[in-house]
Amino acid sequence: MLIGNGISPMKPIISGGNGYSYLVDDYSTGLAQACAVNLLSSTYVGSCIRIRRASDNGEVDIGFNGNWLDEADIATHCGVSEGFIVKVYDQSGNGYDMTQTSHSLQYQIWDGSAVNKTGGLPGMYSSGGDERMLMDANCKAVDTWIFMVTDTTNDAVYIMYADGSAGSRYVFAAQNGSGSGASSFSGTPKLFVDGSEVTTLTRDTVHDNQIGRHQITYGDCNFVTQWGANDLYLTGYNSWGMIGYHQAVIVYTADKSSDRADIEGIINNYYGT
Repeated sequence: MLIGNGISPMKPIISGGNGYSYLVDDYSTGLAQACAVNLLSSTYVGSCIRIRRASDNGEVDIGFNGNWLDEADIATHCGVSEGFIVKVYDQSGNGYDMTQTSHSLQYQIWDGSAVNKTGGLPGMYSSGGDERMLMDANCKAVDTWIFMVTDTTNDAVYIMYADGSAGSRYVFAAQNGSGSGASSFSGTPKLFVDGSEVTTLTRDTVHDNQIGRHQITYGDCNFVTQWGANDLYLTGYNSWGMIGYHQAVIVYTADKSSDRADIEGIINNYYGT
């Protein structure tokens, strides 16, 4: 049961004759970054991800098959070797890709025989170690809104954190059974899970609401004042690393409180969270 504020459940939004709505087309104002395993823009012609084959470190860009990540091209490149993600391309047009060049910190996309999946759809897998993706510096603003699709299983996790003082720069900490404050922010960031706001923000309530596969939104995040020059990363580190999957990370550097429900509805229509 989510701890919400009475927001009505999300309603999937369908636009266009083919029943597929392109988020970047419909909600581009303030958009900084749009990274996902599905196509988010009707005009984007680039690749979805860049992957590395573990056996010889050979890299290749992987595009889309229709509106989704091309699984056949991943299989062709990797074969029986594991495949890891070097880059997730930004579909916003800004070029703010998510990157990770260190092999030991890369998400897995191919396990040696199949594409990693959650909810029947491709997912970027983190095993709970130090795996992370570097967010572009331009994703940090005075009012940042981040829309994600994640599937987590562990008892203690940071989904997003900044480097610097270890353990002190995270948006929300999820920790089973802990009544400690959930955010290291001095401001008042908001957390929405599957369309409802989590209004009691302890580490335990964050854990109980976001465990499993969900559409998660972080709102009103002032990264400029809070973290300054520190790099921003997707997922945590060491004992706070994520066990599970990422499927989408969409960042706006503008207030999206009035558009939040509609954006979440489109994302829910993609992923069925």
